Amino acid sequence: MNYKKLYLVSLAIMVFALLLMGINGTFYEMNDWVIRIVGIVMMINLVVLVYSFMKYKQKDT
Repeated sequence: MNYKKLYLVSLAIMVFALLLMGINGTFYEMNDWVIRIVGIVMMINLVVLVYSFMKYKQKDT
């Protein structure tokens, strides 16, 4: 499995989710269900991000 691609995709998803959260707090007030879904995606993505990062770094050494 290519852990580098998985890491980069999960990192991009996390950045996008953080941008949505930042937009909600500063510029535009989004619906509650949108923020809840983004939060759930962030929690799941955090597990994938850490797993892929650890496997990618472990494969390098």
